[in-house]
Amino acid sequence: MAKGYPLTLGELLAIIGVILAIYALAKPPQRKSIGLFVPLWVVIVGIVFSVVLVLILHALIQWVVKAPAWRFFLGTVAFLIPIGVICWAVIRWYRARLTKKSDPKFRSFLQSCISDGVYDEAVRVLTKNRDNLPQVITKDTADLVFDSHFVHSLVSARSWLHLELLTNDAMLKILPNYRQAVDRTIRELLVATTSPLRTSALLNEGGDENLHCRTEELSLIEQTFRNPKWFHKYRVNSPLVIFAHEIISSGKLDDAYNRVDSLYNRHQGVSPRSRCPVFLAIKTIAHALRASIQKNSGTSEDTHRDALSLLQIFRAILEHSKYLKETWDEPLGKGDYSTPFGFLLAVIIADFYSICEGAWSESNYGKGPPPEILSPVIRMWASCEIGISRDVKSVSPQFQQDSLGRLLEATLVRRHHERCSDEVDHTATAAWTTVYLDNIRDALKNNLPDSRSEVVQAVDGLDFCIAHNQKENRDWLCKELGLKACNK
Repeated sequence: MAKGYPLTLGELLAIIGVILAIYALAKPPQRKSIGLFVPLWVVIVGIVFSVVLVLILHALIQWVVKAPAWRFFLGTVAFLIPIGVICWAVIRWYRARLTKKSDPKFRSFLQSCISDGVYDEAVRVLTKNRDNLPQVITKDTADLVFDSHFVHSLVSARSWLHLELLTNDAMLKILPNYRQAVDRTIRELLVATTSPLRTSALLNEGGDENLHCRTEELSLIEQTFRNPKWFHKYRVNSPLVIFAHEIISSGKLDDAYNRVDSLYNRHQGVSPRSRCPVFLAIKTIAHALRASIQKNSGTSEDTHRDALSLLQIFRAILEHSKYLKETWDEPLGKGDYSTPFGFLLAVIIADFYSICEGAWSESNYGKGPPPEILSPVIRMWASCEIGISRDVKSVSPQFQQDSLGRLLEATLVRRHHERCSDEVDHTATAAWTTVYLDNIRDALKNNLPDSRSEVVQAVDGLDFCIAHNQKENRDWLCKELGLKACNK
């Protein structure tokens, strides 16, 4: 710098040139991001003011005005103004505060990100405004936030931003079509190699012994997939069952899933089912359904919808499963689910069973009445079992008998507790027996007489050495269901 003052016009122009060069090197989304948060007129005014001060300073020198203090002051201010403007712009850009007035520019910024396929800056801005985003954007902008390419890119990069945005109930109101947004997000999470949905589905289920759930991810899971209120409010079961049904109905799985595959149902190492969207969809719905019953959360309509989703997947699998003696009845004893399709059928039935048994346990084994929201679960479970009982091409006879026998035995357990309870008032235990009988009867109505003999065989196949399976109880069950008397 020249002696006597801290800034020349050339040096100021050099600073401006550096600023323009940095701006020019930025990608279009980054330039739009800067324009979104930094008003251009402030930068221009600051630079113009600095240039004016430098010109005044030069005029003083040309006139040989001996005022060193003023010359120093003007030169310092002229130098600090562009530096101050830059610092102010950086702070504004870093804070990235969106307002209602900035919505048009923000939408243009998102469109630029999507066009260029560059989302780093969009993620940063959305993360900064995650909590108040629904209050500062319009429906069109909200729809753009859940653009399919955007969702895919972020999930591929292991960013769960869109799922986090969906935990804000206000997003439900601002999205023009929230089901489309949920569908896009859930589908991407379902097929991703790593995602909170996959982690939630596999927790305590085996299939990936290397599975590790971080604290932040567990918190997100508890807010979403293991939270019945959120699960039902956003109708998450819908994209899960539709996507699973699409995969099954396409026939892509038929060859592989109708062959013996001992790896699919193993618990050690990494099983192929840990990457199977159908299995992950089943377990996600089942976990939500179990949480609903445990917390007594939601309505009968909610549990009906979830249980029906499992039934729909079950029926889709049943249509594509093929019973072959060399696979289902092979001598190594892999038995009930030697094929992946057989395993998936068994998983759905096992989930229904464990959910109902959990509710039975929570009631202190019949001392408390069954939750009202449990009835749809038993109804769909019975529909699965009765559906199997009249299917001779999809599963083995042994699978049919054992599977149906589990439902019938659960009914006999409730009956046995009702008869043997020491309680003076048997209203609660009787209610348990009634809810099982009523739902089994409903399932039988549309399947008799096709399933009549299979149901009787399942009753006769129960272990009669167990107290609740004694002939008296089995005869009672056959009578209540309108079947012929048992043989044993």
